Amino acid sequence: MAGVPDMEGRVHIGVIAAAHKIRDVEIHSSRHIDACRVLVGKPVDQALAILPRLFSICGSAQAVAGSMAREALSGLQPTPQQSAARQISLSLETVQEHFGRLLIDWPRLYDGAGPDLPSLARVHTYLRATRDALGSIPSAHAKSAGGVKINAAALANAVEQLETLMSDVLLGMRSEEWLGIDDCAQLRGWYRSTHNVATMAFRRLEQNDIAEFGRCDMQLMPQIDAREFDQLLSGSSAWQIAARPYWRGKVYETGPLARQARWPLISDLRRRYGNGLIVRMAARFVELVCAIHDLPAQIAGLQVAAQQEAPRPSEQYIANGAGVGVVEAARGRLAHRLEVEQGVIRDYRILAPTEWNFHPEGPLVYGLRGLRFGELAELRQRIGMLVSALDPCVAHEITINGAA
Repeated sequence: MAGVPDMEGRVHIGVIAAAHKIRDVEIHSSRHIDACRVLVGKPVDQALAILPRLFSICGSAQAVAGSMAREALSGLQPTPQQSAARQISLSLETVQEHFGRLLIDWPRLYDGAGPDLPSLARVHTYLRATRDALGSIPSAHAKSAGGVKINAAALANAVEQLETLMSDVLLGMRSEEWLGIDDCAQLRGWYRSTHNVATMAFRRLEQNDIAEFGRCDMQLMPQIDAREFDQLLSGSSAWQIAARPYWRGKVYETGPLARQARWPLISDLRRRYGNGLIVRMAARFVELVCAIHDLPAQIAGLQVAAQQEAPRPSEQYIANGAGVGVVEAARGRLAHRLEVEQGVIRDYRILAPTEWNFHPEGPLVYGLRGLRFGELAELRQRIGMLVSALDPCVAHEITINGAA
């Protein structure tokens, strides 16, 4: 969008190596964590309409977080149907990010091959059809516009096509059968006996003995309520925290692993591999399969919610003229805080998941520091694998200083 800075920027990963060991890792980010300042001074409706265009990634999550923050500020709550439609929108974005990046990154990182462009095109086609059938999602401030208008038949058909594509391209079976895999042995049996882009990646981890690559003592992000996000994102240190976040003195990992840690398969993998590469990959894969598998139930819930008028209790928090909205984006926990004065944005601050995972004291740095390695080219490839497992959408560059 003209006049709007690139919010995403790049993460620069500097590795200092000597004698086949990583001595240190330095993270420098050119991400514009203050890009949301362009919204200050704009009418609220205009500012929230800009949000999805301001961000090149996770635009739906940004829009939902912004709407939730505004609703918290004004004391309004979305209807059950609006809440259900938002959850479907977030699920579709999770599918888009996980499925798309898997088809692009996993062949390149694990097999040296090009992306699976035909399958990627089909993913985009089916997701577009699903969104078209879902229609627009009004906020609680637009109740006069009516409820969510859906094309139920087209929606069901598009979701079934997504399920079939995933079964054919990634699973080799229906999603409900794959979700029955609940331990390391069953996962190993699946990826050894099935041949596709996903199983190839898991086999490479086993063959190269790097399932634990990136393992470190990093806590997964717990539940943090909106009141505490309000405190993090207000005051004179808010921009510094948005750039290098911490909560109660600690840095956390956010994203699929934090959300799926209690899934049976992930729990079993964690017992053996901690938060190593295979665990993070499997958590993202589980989340993708669950997201597509659960869409029919979410659509059914949307249709039931259309008959309900009373809004559900809000989990958002309002204090000192500020509204806070918190959502789980595909990449991790996302928080928006806004202040409004006479219908105009007075202040807007965002805490994005990338700043947690690529914190100078975060999981990437701790997962690499002190590791021993063989060849430099091999190290560069494996760092790329770890970056992809943590956040496949972040633009990054890797420099390695020193000799093997």
